[in-house]
Amino acid sequence: MQYEFHRTVVSMPGATLFAIQQLNVMKRVLIFPKDVIRITGFSLRKSQLLIQQIRSLLKKKPLQYLTVKEFAHFMGLDPNEIEIL
Repeated sequence: MQYEFHRTVVSMPGATLFAIQQLNVMKRVLIFPKDVIRITGFSLRKSQLLIQQIRSLLKKKPLQYLTVKEFAHFMGLDPNEIEIL
């Protein structure tokens, strides 16, 4: 995937600040407890347990992560509606 960068120059007294902004942002594929908190409003511990339960049902190995699509399917949500930045 190619990225385009936009350079913004902001002049400040005695200094020049360069800010580089990434225009094409790749969405994350993996979901973490803090993402579950934002989506569901659950507590941190309940979010951790939910992810653990889904991973267990999907028979994932210890170092395999949960994807947004897997989480959405389990929760009965549309994966396109879940936006994780």
